[in-house]
Amino acid sequence: NLEANAQLRRALEEVKKLPAGAERDNLELNIQISLIGPTIALQGFAAAAVAEVSSRAIELCRELDNDPRIFPALYARWSYARVSSNLREAGALAQEFLMLAERRGTRADRMVGHRLLGTSLLDGETAKAHEHLKRATELYDATADRATAMIYGTDVQVTSLSNLGIVEWLLGRVTEAIGHGQDALDLAGQLRHAHTLGYAYAHVCALHMLERDVQA
Repeated sequence: NLEANAQLRRALEEVKKLPAGAERDNLELNIQISLIGPTIALQGFAAAAVAEVSSRAIELCRELDNDPRIFPALYARWSYARVSSNLREAGALAQEFLMLAERRGTRADRMVGHRLLGTSLLDGETAKAHEHLKRATELYDATADRATAMIYGTDVQVTSLSNLGIVEWLLGRVTEAIGHGQDALDLAGQLRHAHTLGYAYAHVCALHMLERDVQA
């Protein structure tokens, strides 16, 4: 991630030397999108750099007629808003993501959209949160979606299962909650992606803390 970040930042400096226009914007957008994963992994979801990269990528996508590369950009901006406790903005971004995904996105985009909206609803509309997170896990393709950890900073199935575990606990289904948490840890271990594994551990530890299970 350190090396990726350094190379991509250098690429941005080179792009700035090119004449303004659609070609330059397209090149910059590719770089900004590629920066999302390393930036989140290195600095955390609430870092100002995440807001900067995602906002610029969204701006470029708008200028390029709502380019489909807007999905990882919206995700990064959503992550920043949610972890920064701007829940109203995060909810609006999740709604926009899923609306765009259903209108012109791929199966994987719809999967991420359900994951974002489900997590956004976790705080107040738990039953709806469960519906969206469950749908996200059902849309996951174990082979095709291996790259989501690189694009979004964490594997989408692991994050969906991690949040689904919390939702199940809130609904009083402890056995199901622990099962989803274990599934998240098992998949994260198979993927061998450090930030994904950290995400799973954080949520499963929170789940056991809610259960007051000190040993676990």
